[in-house]
Amino acid sequence: MQLERKHKMVLYRQAKALKTEVNEKTVKLQEAEKQVERLRNKNTKLKMENSALHARIKERGAVDARLSWDAATGLTQTDIFQQEVQQLQSQLHSTTNDMQAQARKAKARKYDLNYYQARAED
Repeated sequence: MQLERKHKMVLYRQAKALKTEVNEKTVKLQEAEKQVERLRNKNTKLKMENSALHARIKERGAVDARLSWDAATGLTQTDIFQQEVQQLQSQLHSTTNDMQAQARKAKARKYDLNYYQARAED
């Protein structure tokens, strides 16, 4: 009788510990889900910035082509526009790298999310 009671107490403590662990993992899982959503939103924003930079580069390229005809008259604006195009290309490259980094982070968070979901279900 006494052993049975002790056994029940041990089982109760183990169940309580498991419930606490599940609750903690659920909180971590919810935090990971929120982080994945924030990364998705940031990735969308970076894609929009990337598209805007592409449009600006195309626009500057057209202006640069027009000004290159005037190069014979000694205009130096072409050099200025070329520098601007290079700066825009650099920004585009940086934004693309940021997008790729955010995508990698989102993928890692998704992996963590799946891992915690699987652990919580066990």
